[in-house]
Amino acid sequence: MKGLMIQKNREVIQMEIYGLKVLILGCFGVLMSETTIELIKRGHRLIIDDDLKGIELIVNLDKSDYKNNYNSISIEKQYKELLILNAFTLEIPVKTEQKIPVIIETAAINVRLINMGYENEELFKIS
Repeated sequence: MKGLMIQKNREVIQMEIYGLKVLILGCFGVLMSETTIELIKRGHRLIIDDDLKGIELIVNLDKSDYKNNYNSISIEKQYKELLILNAFTLEIPVKTEQKIPVIIETAAINVRLINMGYENEELFKIS
């Protein structure tokens, strides 16, 4: 992918979720294939393209931090220098019992709402 530097053993998937271009990053073994298949089943599109223009959300599936005690999953706008993108980012600590596709869909909806002028931090509160 142009302008994209990925570490070894990382997978990269581009999808369109609720009209938003989403880049999903993750190490092998963090349910990347299962997540992609479930998102496709839920009606979202897989993008087969090297062009990263227009990416609005970067999701990083991280297995290394899953033991930490997370009270919430936050989404924030960051400039990713390695990716040469200015996009919202979401770090998801991966556990096997999580519904990762639902979390990604919720993040995409949240980004769309933020782009329309609404911001709701309560959207990602875990009880």
